[in-house]
Amino acid sequence: MKIVLVKWQDATTFNQWAETAEVTESKLRVCYAAGFLVGKNKEQVTVALLTSEDTGSFSDWINIPAQSVLKITKLGELNV
Repeated sequence: MKIVLVKWQDATTFNQWAETAEVTESKLRVCYAAGFLVGKNKEQVTVALLTSEDTGSFSDWINIPAQSVLKITKLGELNV
């Protein structure tokens, strides 16, 4: 199973009062996730932090919209 670093662009949210200039000048965030590449298709990339050798199940995963992905870097591979 591949171990990857995924770089993607995500929404920015704030929970506070702000002036128009501050709101309109805010930028999208560039985010990173590292872990097991569980799946990749035209809609999403799924990365999990944990996997079980006994059951093959996953925990602590994220589904990232494929159109938001900027780069996927292979970090290694494990036979699990």
